Amino acid sequence: LPYDTKVDIWSFGCILAELFSGYPLFPGENEVEQLACMMEVLGLPSSAVLENATRKKMFFDSNNCPRIVSNSWGKKHWPGTKDLATAIMCKDLMFVDFLESCLRWDKDARMTPDELMQHSWMIGVRPSSLRHW
Repeated sequence: LPYDTKVDIWSFGCILAELFSGYPLFPGENEVEQLACMMEVLGLPSSAVLENATRKKMFFDSNNCPRIVSNSWGKKHWPGTKDLATAIMCKDLMFVDFLESCLRWDKDARMTPDELMQHSWMIGVRPSSLRHW
């Protein structure tokens, strides 16, 4: 698939999350804070993803550790400290799994539109591992 389709999948996931919660999934006063919000929920990008990042030095140090900065309110976002279900206040694990399929750092690991159309959340089939909900 063309690169743009994979970017659109990311955007689609962000839009769905915002439609569900009523709030932007990754708010930020600037791009540094927005990336910090992404890492807070999604964890750190892999080394392979960072190797291809053209502006990595702006956001990460030489050891690939993120530069943690405070926003204007003094808030800091720490990588991997909030899960997606908590971020959007959602108990529907199939929906959260669907969003996670859209919001993978590695664009090649994101589901394609055809794969998303077959996702259990889209077709309404609850996997046995989620039946307790």
